[in-house]
Amino acid sequence: MPPIEYHILPPVKNAIGKCAAVARLVLWGCALLALAELVLLPLRLPLAAILSGMVSGALLALGIALVAVLTAWGHTVLLAGRGWMLSRWMLNIGALLSPLLPICWLYTICLGEPLLYRQGELPLILAVLMLFAALVNIPRMAAAPWQLQVRVVLLPFMLLLAYCCDVPGLLVGSVVFKLLAAWVASTPLHQLADFAPRIISMPEKD
Repeated sequence: MPPIEYHILPPVKNAIGKCAAVARLVLWGCALLALAELVLLPLRLPLAAILSGMVSGALLALGIALVAVLTAWGHTVLLAGRGWMLSRWMLNIGALLSPLLPICWLYTICLGEPLLYRQGELPLILAVLMLFAALVNIPRMAAAPWQLQVRVVLLPFMLLLAYCCDVPGLLVGSVVFKLLAAWVASTPLHQLADFAPRIISMPEKD
């Protein structure tokens, strides 16, 4: 099979680069605010600690939403439809749902009540979808460095653990996993675009 010519338009790469940069900043802000909450509690500053925790949770939801959009973009553009069809549809649905996360958190912070019934499960669902899609499509990204492949899988996994631990009794675990998620996201996910021509020419491995 001859190599497939595949190019990503510069505006698309620029857009995904900016989205990845924003997601990285959001996740670092989330992690640092969670760390601030951990420090403020022993100092007997409960109001500041609660505020830091609420904003950190909102940023975590926003970060998951941004990463969901990035993951759907990577599946559609980088794999050019060669990824598993079910995972592609799952990620596209997740990307459509992702704007609900910051909206729900903003509504909850401002009015003190949930906007949607069981809205707390939305980030959990998105993180599971991203982790599943990353795992099943790793063979099709074999042209990318293994370090980048590991980070693509680790990021949704760390986000999933950070969200599951984002409860008062697991504050230390939440801080650790938020810091790990921010560190994993420090490698721009749009670097995969540099390997897209080789990824798309890889033989199918079903």
